[in-house]
Amino acid sequence: MAFPSVYEMTNPLTTVRKQHFWEYFSGATLNSRWGFSSLAGVATGSMQDTVDGGYKIHASAGNSAQGAIAFGNASGVINPFSPTGSVVIMVVKPENAAVGGIWAPLAGFATHADILGAGRDYANLNNSTDGTYVATNTRNVSSYVLTNTTFPTTTNDSMLWKIECKSSSVVYNINGTLQATVTTSLPANPMHPNFGVRNETTQYPTASIKYCEAYNT
Repeated sequence: MAFPSVYEMTNPLTTVRKQHFWEYFSGATLNSRWGFSSLAGVATGSMQDTVDGGYKIHASAGNSAQGAIAFGNASGVINPFSPTGSVVIMVVKPENAAVGGIWAPLAGFATHADILGAGRDYANLNNSTDGTYVATNTRNVSSYVLTNTTFPTTTNDSMLWKIECKSSSVVYNINGTLQATVTTSLPANPMHPNFGVRNETTQYPTASIKYCEAYNT
């Protein structure tokens, strides 16, 4: 059977497809949908000339140094994904020393390029060496909750992160295993995929992202 388009192979034209994108972070430059921001201190970002290197962000040793990529940039992000029906999937890899004070990566859904500023909504995971386990961060503009997963923080291992925002919960998975279901402080505004690193002491946080997929459900 012949179809007029690839879309019509699985969907009737009366059904409007919801937004869905994926990124492999390959090539010489970052795709123009993304904007890199050095949000505090000094941070740099670049595509890596290595096998499966992806896009790497490195922050300086100054306290609270932070860098991130977002849809758009720090002065004007684009938020196409629903806070009550969306999924973000990322393959991430930290490259850090086994010391405290490193948040790398700090990634997931967010309303702003600077995840940690005031008036933000977000649902993200934090590979923080301040703690034993990767933590979830869930926030709306009026409240915030942190939940520790059972997945140990790592200094150099790749991880597959999946965050699903639903109408009454945010579900966090790491490497295909359910880690937490959060039902309070849920984001209430549209968001975008956000990937970054942050320094909380005098360390040099570094992490790379190899793959990102996000879609509305």
